[in-house]
Order: sequence, then structure tokens, then C-alpha cells
Amino acid sequence: MIDAHLHLFERGFDGTSEPGAELQAYLRLRQQFGIGPGLVVGYEGQQRFAGNNDHVCALARRYDWIVPLVHLDRERLGADPGLARDWLTAGAAGWSAYVLGTEEARAWDALSDEVWEGLDAPVPWSLNIDPAALAVLTPRLARLQHTTVLLSHLGLPGRASGTPAERLAPVVAAVRAIGHVRVKVSGLYAVAGRDETPPFPSARPYLQHMRDRVGVEHLVWGSDYTPVLARQSFASQVDLAAYQVFSATELGRLAADDLARMIRR
Repeated sequence: MIDAHLHLFERGFDGTSEPGAELQAYLRLRQQFGIGPGLVVGYEGQQRFAGNNDHVCALARRYDWIVPLVHLDRERLGADPGLARDWLTAGAAGWSAYVLGTEEARAWDALSDEVWEGLDAPVPWSLNIDPAALAVLTPRLARLQHTTVLLSHLGLPGRASGTPAERLAPVVAAVRAIGHVRVKVSGLYAVAGRDETPPFPSARPYLQHMRDRVGVEHLVWGSDYTPVLARQSFASQVDLAAYQVFSATELGRLAADDLARMIRR
């Protein structure tokens, strides 16, 4: 199966691990759970994560199952419209970006047409983007003819007020508007109450709504390794059957999504 969302940092997510220990632990999990390609979501949004793009690209040269998605900083991209394509030339298989809040979304929307043309390529683009930001940016994303947009963690609906249908409305609208798009079934702990344990009861209506409104063909599983381990075991994130939302056939499609054919090798 494909893991559509994981992180690999040289010294681990918390910055205290021995170099390479996080990778070695994931290699054991890959073997245990039969995971194939992994989309490694680069992140350099904090100083302690500087150099992660180069790190994940270097790992991809050693391990052919790694699909490196390098983190794009909006300000750097605005200053250098060719940056996204340059990373593809340097070995990246796609990109990641973090667009949180409407102000940040408007700043992305205001980037030049040259920048957005550079972001239209037959590669995956992983977005950590909340519903309000997504509502702002959907028209821009809908113009991408070749890029496969991956919305992380169910579109980050969070635990704010409103029903799952209300919280997920911008995500559903985006799926219907964007030509090539997947929503990652990952980070389910983010919609759960703090005292809940997996399978998280609060996550179930979100999964049901996405299944019913966009279809399993637009969903793909992701582990969110290693941040997920602070809230639940890796095995419990793999075990989506425990939520009693998806049929066996649907679970198979989530695990073996045709996203594989979109990955540049």
C-alpha cells in the first residue's frame, strides 16, 4: 500500500534522535505492514528543520520507495518563480506547502502567474491547508491542469464549532472543483477529543461524510509518521477498518490507490 503522508528528519521530529534512527524505525514499520511507496512530506517551516528538503532528496537517491515532496516557502517562491521546477530537476518528485489561515492563502493567491505556471506540472503537491484557507485558494488550484493536489489530514477541519458537514464543506467543494485531487485519511487525532483513544469516535462522522460526499476514489491513506506517534500507535492508524466506515473493497482502494501512477520516478 501507499503511505501518502510521512515525515523523515535527520534527527527525528523532536530533534533528539540519533541520526537515521527515525528512518530505521520506519523501515521496520514498512516491512511489518507491507507499505510500498511513501510520500515524504518535506518541512522547513521552523529553523530546526532547515535542510530537510536536501535530506529527503538524498534519502530518495538511496531508497527507491521514497517519493520526496520538498517544502516550498512562499516568499522564496515569489522571489524565484522557477524554484519549484528547479527542485524537480534536483531530484524532488513534487512539493509540499503549508497554507494556514486566510491571510496566508490570499498571499499565495497573489503570487504571479509565472509562479503558478511553474506549479502546474504532472507531480503531486501536498498541502497542509485549513478549510478557510482552502476556500480562498480553490479557484487558483482549480486552474492547475496537471498537478495532483493532496489535501492533508482530511483538509484540517480541526475541532472547531460546527458539524462535520459544515467543517468539511470547503474540502468537498475543492474536490469537486480541482481536476486532480486526493484527500489524505491521516491525522485523525486532530479531530478527536483529547481524552479519546483510537478508533477515535469523533473522527468517524468525518470519515463517513467524506466517503459519502466525495467518494473513496478521492481518498488515500497516510500515516503521518512520526507526529502520529505522539497520539496513537502506528498500528491503530493503519487499522481504518476499526472505524466501521469503509467496506473491505473500499479499504483496499484506500491502501492501493492509483496515486501510484501519478508519481514521477
